[in-house]
Amino acid sequence: MSSLSTDPTTPLPRRKPSPMMLVSLGLGAVLALSLISTVTYLTSPSTSTTQPQPALVGTTIKPLELPGLRPTDSSQRIPLKNTPTVLVFFASWCGPCHQEMPELVWYVKHRLNSAVTLIGIAANDKAAAARAFLDEHHASFPAVSDEGGTATSTVFGFSSLPETVFIDAKGVVRHVVYGAVTSRDLDTNIALITHS
Repeated sequence: MSSLSTDPTTPLPRRKPSPMMLVSLGLGAVLALSLISTVTYLTSPSTSTTQPQPALVGTTIKPLELPGLRPTDSSQRIPLKNTPTVLVFFASWCGPCHQEMPELVWYVKHRLNSAVTLIGIAANDKAAAARAFLDEHHASFPAVSDEGGTATSTVFGFSSLPETVFIDAKGVVRHVVYGAVTSRDLDTNIALITHS
């Protein structure tokens, strides 16, 4: 005869949780928190792409020299002396760069103020791939190479692309557009750097 009582009013002895059960619960909690964080990040509304970064806006860019990307592009000393300048950071591997480039090429051809120089900076990209990217989009504006990303990350502090920097004739950053730039962004901020 079994020594366990079959009386329904007698409580059964409580079992201790096994170490495997505790590990499983811990892993489940970590996975759940990771999933919640990821979903929150991906579904939260993004900030406007035209918000200026106070650390960069208002600063004077220290001159840097970058090599021309194509045979027709000469090396550029940035910022250009006494010339309002738009710097467009791009890369061949950057999806949003492919989306913005047709509008950028159209703008340079049809609307760019002749007093302003627009320069493309191929950042963290092989020169051959960046040249092919510009050829694919029929981009004729001057472009330079920052293949190792040194200027992009240390001088400008960018970790993602595309980015567009508007610099006045004194070499002062007046605005930054984070993400793909539009014709409207270009109109607004070129007016800012030509009238400052």
